[in-house]
Amino acid sequence: MKERYFFTCVCSKCVGDWDVYATFLNNSCRKANELWMFSSYKELEKEALNASHANTHEIAQDYEVISGIVSRANAEETPEVTHAGLQVAFNLLKEVHWGAIIAAVPYPNVIRPLAENYVTADEIEAGLVLLLTTVFHIQPFEFPEPWNPIRVATLRGVATLISQILAGPKYSLHRLRAIPSSQAVEVELFPCACAVLLLVAHYAPRSHGSSSKLLEGVYTDLADVERHANDLQNRDCLAMLKLGIQDGTGRVIAGKYFRQLEKLADIELMSQVIDTVDCAGNGHNGAFRLPRAKEETLVSEGIF
Repeated sequence: MKERYFFTCVCSKCVGDWDVYATFLNNSCRKANELWMFSSYKELEKEALNASHANTHEIAQDYEVISGIVSRANAEETPEVTHAGLQVAFNLLKEVHWGAIIAAVPYPNVIRPLAENYVTADEIEAGLVLLLTTVFHIQPFEFPEPWNPIRVATLRGVATLISQILAGPKYSLHRLRAIPSSQAVEVELFPCACAVLLLVAHYAPRSHGSSSKLLEGVYTDLADVERHANDLQNRDCLAMLKLGIQDGTGRVIAGKYFRQLEKLADIELMSQVIDTVDCAGNGHNGAFRLPRAKEETLVSEGIF
């Protein structure tokens, strides 16, 4: 600010030279009585305290170099070549305090385009893992308020990716070599999508407005989920839809499925996905759909 705007800021954050973790620890909003994606305050605080001991400024010194690599990679013509460039940037960052400071700049500047590129390349499952890592390990520290519009929009993106996996016969968490089969089986994607959509519906009036297109789309998707839940007689989805997820039994059920998603947000798993999925596919887009043929396949496989 002194170089660009010719004044020295004396706010607590600037005087204390807080990084993203210190900002989280000093933000009163983190203690608000909110759903917080059913994560433990103590676990989030522990993660922030552990990260605050690392030298986050050391990786910040590489900001310009990493930004240049990311810019060049994003300008490439194919997702495969883009991924190769972004992977170089990611591996450079891994050499400094790997796993301890994932929310510190420039880590997010690399992880976000990696996730977007996976979606462009039709590697939806890989994109989901990276997006979930952002949801659980980056955004709570960047934006301590659970109702922050960016956090809510990202959760909406999670639900959309899950719906694409459910809707496309070729998609499955089992396609990711980095995920053990035993772990993939434990993730029940349909009720996970229901829980995420209900959390978005809870926050969207505050983050985007009660008459926003985002909330309108969420209500449409929830109506589709309810129809499919009735067809499949999925008790957990029907209970969450009836009871809500703010307290009581509905909250307990939703917490169960957020914990399943949180296991997919493992930082080491994300790194293995980046190493093993090379983005050689084509783009794919789709709204929330669960065709009858897909339902029957999932039921027969015991996914629901």
